[in-house]
Amino acid sequence: MNWLALWSAVAFLLGPLITLIHSDRVALLECEAKSSCLAHVDEAVLEVIREHMYNTSDACENFWDYACGSWTEGPYYDHVDTLGAMTNHYADKLKVIVEILKTAAEDPEDNTLMVNKIWRYYESCSASGNYYLEVAEYLKELPMHQVWGEQFQWHSMFNKTSFAEHNIDWLTLMATLRPYGLNGIFFKESMGFASNDSWKNVVEIKIPTARKRFRSKYKILEILEEYHFEAYASSEELWLLAEDLYAFDKEMVELYRGYEETGKNVKSLTLEELLNADTLLPWQKYFDLLIGKHLDPRLVSLEIAGKLDYFKNLHEHLQQKDGQIVFWYIIINFCQHLLDIKPLITDRNCLLHTNVMFPLGLNYIYDRFLYKNRQKDEKVLQDMLSGLKGQFAVYVEENKFQLSNEEIEYLKAKVSAIQLQIGNLPSHIPHLNEYYSPIDLSPTNFYANHMKMLKFRFLQQHLSVWNPKRLYLLAENYYVNDDISTPRNAPYFIHPRNLLMIPMVFLQLPFYHHSQNPIFHHSLVGWIMAHELSHGFDSHGLAFDANGNYSPLGYQISLKSSFVHTLECLTKSSATLSINERMADVNGLQLVWDLYTQNFPQNSTDLSLDLSSEEIFFLNLAQFFCGSLPPTTAHDRDDVRVKETLRNLKEFLHIFGCEKATRNYSKNSCDIWRN
Repeated sequence: MNWLALWSAVAFLLGPLITLIHSDRVALLECEAKSSCLAHVDEAVLEVIREHMYNTSDACENFWDYACGSWTEGPYYDHVDTLGAMTNHYADKLKVIVEILKTAAEDPEDNTLMVNKIWRYYESCSASGNYYLEVAEYLKELPMHQVWGEQFQWHSMFNKTSFAEHNIDWLTLMATLRPYGLNGIFFKESMGFASNDSWKNVVEIKIPTARKRFRSKYKILEILEEYHFEAYASSEELWLLAEDLYAFDKEMVELYRGYEETGKNVKSLTLEELLNADTLLPWQKYFDLLIGKHLDPRLVSLEIAGKLDYFKNLHEHLQQKDGQIVFWYIIINFCQHLLDIKPLITDRNCLLHTNVMFPLGLNYIYDRFLYKNRQKDEKVLQDMLSGLKGQFAVYVEENKFQLSNEEIEYLKAKVSAIQLQIGNLPSHIPHLNEYYSPIDLSPTNFYANHMKMLKFRFLQQHLSVWNPKRLYLLAENYYVNDDISTPRNAPYFIHPRNLLMIPMVFLQLPFYHHSQNPIFHHSLVGWIMAHELSHGFDSHGLAFDANGNYSPLGYQISLKSSFVHTLECLTKSSATLSINERMADVNGLQLVWDLYTQNFPQNSTDLSLDLSSEEIFFLNLAQFFCGSLPPTTAHDRDDVRVKETLRNLKEFLHIFGCEKATRNYSKNSCDIWRN
């Protein structure tokens, strides 16, 4: 199949998607595919802005409702917001292109073997059930027989005598299940960057957070029943096991709590040095099992957060416990892990799940066959980042926090070092057929395929532990991250690289198009970029210097009373789940507003007869958050984010007359780095 035929097929198969257009924000997803819409994209966005507004709401009291009161879900009914709709739309388009590549007689990029594996994985997912997976099937794919022999049987794990015969030790079980995603049980193991050399990879070992993993014993019983363990034990046995596991979980929380304050103390050492420490744990055995080969302990670099005597106490504590309970505690946590990451069985969800398992391959396909405007986007976004960095440097020079010259130079060097990258792809993409060559997938057994891909991703993450020569993929800003349940489609900041990463899928309407008026660029993508840049200068990000290494000087700035009091100001009106996220929201808005108004003071006066340029700016920003209000996670709820972000910009309060409408409103606003 030649290039022209390929694109003709794409256009033909994507055609039905275009018919989904409705007059709402989600409809703008297809604007780029229609020349008549794209030629008048600003008018199209303004029409949607007006249609989402609910003008009987008071802009000062609830700007989220004022901007989003008429929002409806639109054609992608299973999303909660526009980003969710964009993700679904992206999945539909990507499925089409992968199917075309799979059936092409000649792959233009000669990645046929990789594409076939991606399609086989996707099809095995789509055929594996009716919406919900039968998760008990995962038990057949766990490598229990490989470690404990063909005699292993699940029913024997409920019998104390039979269990003892298997001679199962907890660290071997942890090492066996870790490559499939189990983590944070007794300790957390992950790949990271050395605190004193961000271009060096290390294995990070951390003490778990002191929080219960199960809300009740009923939740544990529910998991046991979900995996059909009633086939191996009576209801009474399962109930007693759930009670014991819940009690054990509380014990572990108390052990972790005793070391919470030590987590900031990071110790750098080699595996050899850890073996010589008095931890009582066979770390060599653990890492050899983890990687599947013997490792030279002199060459494995570690960073351990917390006191080493924790591991000695952990060993002694577990030695005193019933080994059967420890075994089931690990297993039940792994069962919960699989429940957390399993896909729903629909074409769209299976494609999104396949994207998570094949991030390099599908990012590459999206970049080559679906992403049309990289060069123009790079120009707009790089110019905007340059402006944001320059504006933040002005804040630093104004020296609100009375910093020393050394501290000012530290901040200026850091902001200068911040770079932008579009898409999670390495600079030099390897031959993808070869990259995915170790994977042998079943055409029908999704459970086995999922386990194989989890292990493949884990080993790709850990390549540098035993093969430093293969660091090129990691060193050139490609990250095999820990996102194994959903794709990361929103921008994020990588501290050890001072890198602002914008996924390619994010750079499409309704969020962005390079031909839009600058007011739309700055008020949405510009604000998000400013938000992520601000994370480099929150109470966590300050400790990373211009090279991405830990800096006592940066940490010292984060402890200054003037900086701490500024952050505390942000909680006067309402509490927050994350002070650093609220700081990034507020500082990001102040930063991008100052940049925009200084560079485009009269830019948008002719865009609309009924809305001022300032109103358009704030409405476009707020409508990024239009949607249902799901439970909060790392951020505050969307309506709270809009309210708290805007109430801390004096210009917004003035434009909408909020000083008069709400007593002392402006007195409670907080400037962050802005003086």
